[in-house]
Amino acid sequence: MKHTIHWISCLTVLSCTAWSAASYGASAPQSPRTWISLPTPARTASRLPTAPDVKIDRADAQRTVVAVDLTGFWTQDRTMQGQTYTAVELDNWSSVQEVGKPSVPLYCVMLEIPADALPQVEVTACEETSAGQLLIPPVQPLLPDVSPEPPPPPFTMDAAVYAEDEFYPAGPVFSQSIVDLREKRLLVLQLVPVRWNPHSREALAAGHLEITVTMTPLPARLAQEDVTQAAGLLPDAASGDLRRYMILMDDQFEGNGLLTQFVDWKKRKGYKATVVKTSQINANGAPNNTQIINYMRGLAATNYPHYLLILGDHTETNGVAGKYFNSDTSDWYGYTDLDIACRTGADYIPDLYYGRLFATNSAQASNLLSKVLSMDRTPPSSAMFQKVCVAGQIQDSDDYNNVADRLFCETADLIASYFEQDAGGVDYTCTRAIVNPDGVTANAAWNGDSLLWNPSDQIGTRVFNHFIPNTAARGRISTNINEGVALLQHRDHGYVSGAGWADPSFYYSHVSALTNALNRPAVFSINCNSGMYNMYSSGNPSLSFVRQWLTHNNGGTYAFFGPVDTSYSWVNDWMTHGFYAAFLTNYISFQNNCTTPTWSKKLPSPNGLYGAAGKAWRLGEILNFGKMYMAEKYFSHETTFRLFHLFGDPEAELRLRTPRTLSVSHASSITPGISTTVAVTLAESGCDVCLYSPTAPIHLVQTNAGMVVRFIVTATTGSTMYVTATKQGCRPYEGTVLSFVGGSDRFWLRATAMTNSVMLRWPDPNDCAIASKVVHIRASTSAYPALLTDGAQVYQGENQSAEHTGLTPGQTYYYTIWVSHDGATFEAPP
Repeated sequence: MKHTIHWISCLTVLSCTAWSAASYGASAPQSPRTWISLPTPARTASRLPTAPDVKIDRADAQRTVVAVDLTGFWTQDRTMQGQTYTAVELDNWSSVQEVGKPSVPLYCVMLEIPADALPQVEVTACEETSAGQLLIPPVQPLLPDVSPEPPPPPFTMDAAVYAEDEFYPAGPVFSQSIVDLREKRLLVLQLVPVRWNPHSREALAAGHLEITVTMTPLPARLAQEDVTQAAGLLPDAASGDLRRYMILMDDQFEGNGLLTQFVDWKKRKGYKATVVKTSQINANGAPNNTQIINYMRGLAATNYPHYLLILGDHTETNGVAGKYFNSDTSDWYGYTDLDIACRTGADYIPDLYYGRLFATNSAQASNLLSKVLSMDRTPPSSAMFQKVCVAGQIQDSDDYNNVADRLFCETADLIASYFEQDAGGVDYTCTRAIVNPDGVTANAAWNGDSLLWNPSDQIGTRVFNHFIPNTAARGRISTNINEGVALLQHRDHGYVSGAGWADPSFYYSHVSALTNALNRPAVFSINCNSGMYNMYSSGNPSLSFVRQWLTHNNGGTYAFFGPVDTSYSWVNDWMTHGFYAAFLTNYISFQNNCTTPTWSKKLPSPNGLYGAAGKAWRLGEILNFGKMYMAEKYFSHETTFRLFHLFGDPEAELRLRTPRTLSVSHASSITPGISTTVAVTLAESGCDVCLYSPTAPIHLVQTNAGMVVRFIVTATTGSTMYVTATKQGCRPYEGTVLSFVGGSDRFWLRATAMTNSVMLRWPDPNDCAIASKVVHIRASTSAYPALLTDGAQVYQGENQSAEHTGLTPGQTYYYTIWVSHDGATFEAPP
């Protein structure tokens, strides 16, 4: 059977390695799982319950074979609407996510393919066998994480599909698409080894499946167009290229002093930082969201930014217009920036790293920029960086049957366990603020569609004993923030109005009462509506939860991850695990191998095509990584891509350990007008080192593999070059190299003998890295004065020459000059 590829320009579904999704929210006690073995082929000796074996073999440059061996599958009886269904599950696999249609297992394979080739996909082996008669349940709608919680969505079944006398889906390749992910081109295959006939109820299972992908070269013209479209979308400091940082802002912020500092800092770090005002997009008035999107998509590849900071509110009149977005028509609405971050309208996968600071006026812009700038440039010296607070609840309010309704608690428990056990090699203090409002007991069961546990697993005393009352949990959150924590995680419901968290209850008023000053955490607010910055009661921005966090004058946060409208369970949990896999190298392996507890199910590792685990530690990269992990391992939920935003600087580092001091040395001055090598010596590798001068002009950046970085420059006289070294987990190093006439002689004093006097001359101290022009000169007839009390004072002042008069002809005079940085205290010149 041959399947020719369908050219799909958008990433429609990336349902991938995960778990059954047939009955989300069904928290009734469920029956044990039963293993159904398939006939044993010669190539597979074991029939033990195991996850399918998926192998990818690149036979050669033109051909790749994807092989799947299936030893069997799990079944589990579930009652829905009075009918008993049999769910089919494969460990570490997802399921088809078409609401109302049969929930059959699905696996996603992503293959990187050349930009100049067209892949042809063919099913070259499919050994199917009957697995008996089953009644497979339909996929149900996702449940919102909003409070007040709406009634559960009605049971959904696609009557037409369930009446058909044919197998669903039609073949083992459920879908295939080509996706441009920044500089990479991906072929996305969705494989379905179990198919089902709703009429006869027969299930077919493929014990062995082979998919062959063959590359056919594209015509030269088309190949070149594809390469051009994908070029220049990732930073490359190692090659010396300047990474691009754009600030897209309302005109009212032009001339803002903190903005000037912020832009200068990005340049010193090695970015080509540009500011684009809304008037540059539409000279006839404030641009709407469509005009902004078109402007961004019309940029040449060489100008398209790696990082985008949107500065301003969501409105056209005094901000940067967001796109109206309503994920649930039954409640309020928000605004999304996702389309601004997409290079084309063909998909909803962001092509840059983006964030917003929603300032409504210049004073607020200064406040917000000051927060993000200080944490990035001069993080506080405190114990906050190795402290974490995890908040949330276990919910059983749907039917009060001692079974978790959602995954809130299990997600929070994994995150807390990681930090409690110092799994990353850092000694963390982790505080839990988890509540139990519905009174579950220690023998309560985890949700039947848990990502981490089997249906019969109980929460146990290990988790139960951490539960505390709501008031105590709220106090624990406030106390921990005021004392200083690096990260605050919340997984639960959010209030529909955007006023705060439901359980434990924590509102904008509690945020306004914080006194954490410079000890600002990063906040991961994974719930509903908590990032809805456009909604606030009575027109008062201070009544908005996320606004209160960012605009707080005596604390708050420097980075807030949250949704701009109603979001959904399960996709939120997958994305949350993706966030932590982004910046914690061993987050997935910790969960897979931990013995306290031993989780029944294992989270899958990211495939590396959208970044390596633990390497996405900048804020905007974390946002994109988490969404892509959700898309790969569960399914590509467009609404979630649109919902979750970063309110902060997308290029800034997530500060999650006490910043170390970098050891850096270099010359403090060079001679202008000639080609000179500036050598920067570092005590460790992996630093981004930038040499920048706005007047020279010089702007160079390198990532050091060895201990020395060398820049070859020709500086102008009197210019100042800034040396900046940055590395994850470190305080930035900042130094200067001055350019002045005299070169390596640094500072000098020349004496010319006259008839009965001596003419003394010296350079401008300011050209020699000396802060003050004031000098002090002394003379002696016996030796060079070594102290400010030796000999006699000849001159003190700001001139660059002086005549020592009244001297005896034939007498030898010895002169010493001292310089000053404050005009009052003196020292030997450099």
